[in-house]
This record gives sequence, structure tokens and C-alpha cells, in this order.
Amino acid sequence: LGMTPAPVTRIENACASSGSAMREGIMAIASGLYDIVLVGGVEKMTDTRGPAIGENLLRASYVKEEADIEGGFAGVFGTIAENYFQRHGDQSDALAKIAAKNHKNGSVNPLAHVQKDLGYEFCRNESEKNPFVAPPLKRTDCSMISDGAAALVLSVPDASKNAKKAVMLRTTMQVNDFLPISRLDIVSFEGPKVAWARALEDAKLG
Repeated sequence: LGMTPAPVTRIENACASSGSAMREGIMAIASGLYDIVLVGGVEKMTDTRGPAIGENLLRASYVKEEADIEGGFAGVFGTIAENYFQRHGDQSDALAKIAAKNHKNGSVNPLAHVQKDLGYEFCRNESEKNPFVAPPLKRTDCSMISDGAAALVLSVPDASKNAKKAVMLRTTMQVNDFLPISRLDIVSFEGPKVAWARALEDAKLG
């Protein structure tokens, strides 16, 4: 890229890597160290065989306790969904609406991996093309094994005041939580709740 010897930091935080990288960029600007920061992310999965992909993904969970969950990493989320259903009732309709909405958005996004509106009925019903991956989660509820990349330019306000698509960030917030499922009430989502509450308070939003 011709960027050496510019300072570059690799951020690895499983599914939160992009959010963590963005937060690091925001902090670098907020501290006054930099005026402009480039946040980039890339993932290449298709050169790895299926079983190895599953093992790699599972390392984002607490392997000591969760390695034997049926369905691997997807099975961890399937377990969370099952527990949520037990507490709040069957939410399959809601899951299908979310999946259908995501695919509809992808159908009009030229950068999306899947540019096809699959529709609610396809996402709602188990089929040969939409099997259960880790019940109650079907293929349309899970992320793809694929390759992708994205980039974001962060800057102080003056540096982007003439940009056509600039947005202003009010705040950023992060909290920690336990990793092992056994230490959590996994359907209370305490970590996200606290992070959202603190972010809204800091941004002076209701």
C-alpha cells in the first residue's frame, strides 16, 4: 500500500474486532495524537477447509467449557437462542424477519456478499437450501464463510467538514463481561445493556 513506516496496530477481538478497531481509532483522535485515522478490516476464510474453520471460530468462545457444544461456534449462539426461546417464547418469526430484512438490504447494496432478496417465507421455513445449522438457528440466521473487507476514515471535524458523507460521532462506549457461558445469565445480555445505557447517557440521548 506504500504506507510504511506509518504506525499500524493490528486489533484482534473475535467478532468485536471491527468495533474495537474503530474505538481505538476514535481514542487516537480524541487524545489529540492524530487528526486522521484509517480503520480497515479484512477476513479471508475460503482458503481454509470446513473443519479447520470451525475450530478457528470456536476459539472465540470459552473452549474449556464450550468446545463440545453441538454445532461448534454456531452452536454457542444456538444455545443462547434456545434459552431465549424458553424464557420469552418462540421467536422464530422475529429471527426470520431480521434475516429477510438483512437480505433485502443486501439486494440493493452493490458491495454486499449476497445480493438477493430471499423473502420472509424462505427465511422462516427449514428447507434443503435453508437447513438448521444449530437449532433454532437456520442458515439464514448465521454469518457466511466468505471473504470480505471494509475501511473507514475517521478524522477531527475540521478535516471532514466538506465531505459528502460525513457523520458525527457523539461517543463510544465499551464494557467487559464474562466469557464462559456458565458465568452468565446468557439471555439478559448485561454487557450490551450497560454499554448502551452508558453510551446514551454520555451522548445525552434518551
